[in-house]
Amino acid sequence: MKFYISLNKNGIPTGHYGIYAGINIGDQHSIVAVAEVGLYYWNNFFASPEQDVLLSYDWSKWPINREALPATKISATTKILNCAQYLLQQSQNRDNFSVWVYPYPFVYNTNKNWLSSHAQILAIQLLIRAYNLKKSENLLECFHKSVKAFFISVEDGGLSGTTSIGELWFEKFISKGNDNPRVLNGMMFVLIGLYDIFSLTKDIKIENIFNLGIKSLIKMIPYFDNGKWSTYDILGKPASAHYHRIHIKQLTLLHNITKEPILKEYADLFRRYDKT
Repeated sequence: MKFYISLNKNGIPTGHYGIYAGINIGDQHSIVAVAEVGLYYWNNFFASPEQDVLLSYDWSKWPINREALPATKISATTKILNCAQYLLQQSQNRDNFSVWVYPYPFVYNTNKNWLSSHAQILAIQLLIRAYNLKKSENLLECFHKSVKAFFISVEDGGLSGTTSIGELWFEKFISKGNDNPRVLNGMMFVLIGLYDIFSLTKDIKIENIFNLGIKSLIKMIPYFDNGKWSTYDILGKPASAHYHRIHIKQLTLLHNITKEPILKEYADLFRRYDKT
């Protein structure tokens, strides 16, 4: 069975994985998918084009039951809040911070109960937008506790990791003993999301960790160029065409934010690869 996504009546997506990369995953509510579909509703009904949140799934393709997508702003509001409520219910407290946990195994020898910095930032981006629609203290509390995870080391149960050369890295697949793939799109989604949250909150601590992450990305980005295409991870796996183009969009967006020349250099380089 090929992977696909469907929506239930509340607008919550189910990822139908079946046997995926040799792993029996079955049907799951991925945190990334729930957060992204909520942000997709937001993009379509509340955001101007320059305010669109960049997403990893191709939501022009999913869900398969497109009749379940909201047709009005009122319906979109309800379904955004449904997605946010689902995330609120799934959030797990860890002392003074909170995380979302994936209960099933995944690729890169990732065992069940793994964390994802990519999923976490998307969930946070949805929570703050849901809070702007409905001033719920539960949403605001979860937002603040989940942001704190980016300041806690992976060793202490948080999301702040490092590369083999000691650079800050926010990993897409956090699981003790897995392959530590250092997924490029995941890192850049986190940076884009952190800047988005800083823009909304003006929290200097978030700006500072964003800046640290940009410095790390600048040092690490050459390792994701194989001379003819971008790589999905630090292990050298070539990105799919979809993710190669996501890399270009991410680097372009981060260059627009930071004006760092190397980010434009690699966006242009990867764009040239795509035309050869």
